[in-house]
Amino acid sequence: MTRPVVFFQIWGKDPDRLREFYREMFGWKIDEPNPMGISMIEHGIGGPPEGIGGSIMAGAEARVLVYVQVLDPVETLAKAETLGGRRVM
Repeated sequence: MTRPVVFFQIWGKDPDRLREFYREMFGWKIDEPNPMGISMIEHGIGGPPEGIGGSIMAGAEARVLVYVQVLDPVETLAKAETLGGRRVM
C-alpha cells in the first residue's frame, strides 16, 4: 500500500528569496516568518482544503525534508535500513 506525504519543509540560506520564488513559481500563499523564523505554506491552494502543508525556513544548508505517514514507524525504519538507509537521530 502506498503511503501519503503529509508535510514538507524547505530550508535555505535566503528564506526571503525562497518565499518569493515559490510564490511566483506556483502561486503559493506563504505566511511571513513567525517568531521562530518559520513561514507556513497554505495547503489546498486554488481548490478544496485537501492537500499537505509545508514550511520555509532559514538553514545553514539548502535541503528539503519530506514527511511520509506510515502505519508502523518501527517496522518502516527497519525496512529502510534493509534497503540501505541509516538512522541519523
